Amino acid sequence: MIIRERSISVDNLLVSANIGIYPHEHEAPQRVRLSFQADVDLPERLSDDFTKVLSYEIFVETARNMVTEGHFNLLETLVDELANQLFADSRMINLEVRGEKLDVFDDAECASVTVRLRRT
Repeated sequence: MIIRERSISVDNLLVSANIGIYPHEHEAPQRVRLSFQADVDLPERLSDDFTKVLSYEIFVETARNMVTEGHFNLLETLVDELANQLFADSRMINLEVRGEKLDVFDDAECASVTVRLRRT
């Protein structure tokens, strides 16, 4: 038996998000970097038809739409909701979503949260 999978990813998508619990974080959007990696079931008959494949474009569109919907108190909530929404596509076998707040600490590149979802 051959198990066929395709890995797709988007790395370091930079979005502007209303996020944070502190008063100064409610004053202006913050830079958030998002990365996605998914393993997708690969059918035996490959198609060059865009409508028949799970495109990495869905990661970008979903993330951009989600960050414009309102304020998130926690990066964890943003990443969890984003992962859950994306993983609704049953073609995904595994999904990893990483979110990074870039302007949290002066002496650190970022603070991050990673969520992994897997079908059994």
